[in-house]
Amino acid sequence: MKLARKIRLRRKRLVRKRRMRKKGRWPPSKMKKLKNLARKISTKQKTKMKLARKIRLRRKRLVRKRRLRKKGRWPPYKMKKLKNMKMKLARKIRLRRKRLVRERMMRKKGSWQERSALNRR
Repeated sequence: MKLARKIRLRRKRLVRKRRMRKKGRWPPSKMKKLKNLARKISTKQKTKMKLARKIRLRRKRLVRKRRLRKKGRWPPYKMKKLKNMKMKLARKIRLRRKRLVRERMMRKKGSWQERSALNRR
């Protein structure tokens, strides 16, 4: 067998082991123990575990909602309205800027008497 192929195979095995370790499936002897434990778990304990899982998921959802509310992104149906409001505000600001620029230009173009009258105000 060529050296490159050996290296590739070894790397493949290591990657497989790493994945299995992540999922808690390595070493294989550990898996047998886990299966036996799963059989021994009583129904009461199973129901407790299910309940705990539900509570965990609910808490996770609530934390997510709280964060979104803090940022002003909750409830979702308001997002469209907020977006429209932002667009309207941006448009108003743009128009106001345009008007101010136009007025400044008029001041510059106007006669010296008009300019002095505007400056006195």
